[in-house]
Amino acid sequence: MLARTWHWLVLAGVALVATIVFLAATVPSGDYMFVPNSAHPVAEKVAVPGEGKPDAAGGIYYVDVRLKKARWLDRLVPFLRPDGASIVPAHAVTAPGQSFEDRIANARVEMSRSEEIAAAVALQAAGKDVVAAPRGALVESIAIDVPAADALRNGDVIVAAGGQAVRTPDALRRAVGGVEPGGPPDPESGVPPFEFYEPARYAMGDTRRYAEHMQLLEMTPRGDLSSTGFALANPGAEYLVLQPNDAGGPFTVTLEAGAYAAEWHSISTRATQPTETVTIGAAESIPFVSPFSDPGPVVLYLKRA
Repeated sequence: MLARTWHWLVLAGVALVATIVFLAATVPSGDYMFVPNSAHPVAEKVAVPGEGKPDAAGGIYYVDVRLKKARWLDRLVPFLRPDGASIVPAHAVTAPGQSFEDRIANARVEMSRSEEIAAAVALQAAGKDVVAAPRGALVESIAIDVPAADALRNGDVIVAAGGQAVRTPDALRRAVGGVEPGGPPDPESGVPPFEFYEPARYAMGDTRRYAEHMQLLEMTPRGDLSSTGFALANPGAEYLVLQPNDAGGPFTVTLEAGAYAAEWHSISTRATQPTETVTIGAAESIPFVSPFSDPGPVVLYLKRA
């Protein structure tokens, strides 16, 4: 009786192990796996009219990488993966709201487009006349939480907008730049109203204006030069200081000796006001107070006069 029970326990254990192995080998883990294939000659993919036979051995080769859903066995037993394969999390492969099938379809479109570009480059390198005629603005990706997601797909080509022909991305920007949004989003969609993004849009515009106004490449973060802790500086030449306090208030900036033209910018009202030139005879910490009557965060820009 004991021997028979022992046999049944062994069989049950084997069946359990076999079931676990089967599930691990067939059930997706939720991650993905990049698997490199062997090298292939490029010559098989590119044809040039009138091309001659190669006069020497060798050539150009490429390696393509397959993307597949990883099984639990691939994830748990690394030595069973193909050579060179790597496991990556799902969020690194598919965007939020995007399926694996959508990702593959987009990749095929991108591959087809890259092959056309590669063929044109090869023909041009071979001395052939290649004429590139812009046909429109290519849609490369779309956020899933915007109205355009219902009308556009990755790989679409926009040829007209706002009653204007579109041949390039710049033409598309010009066509839609002056178009007012079509109306507030549906409150149930969870998308914030347009006004929600206005402060960020203004801030980006003001940031760009100052970036173009000063020698940004020469400046480095120097929070130690201001009591606010927020400053970009090229000491002795330019200083851009942020006072982030909503209540305003005085602050100090450590300046090298010299004369500096001063300009204040209110972040809340977007008003800009120049003030008198600041002149100091030796390096020291200078106090500053915003000239604006309304309290709020401000930016002080100092440039050597």
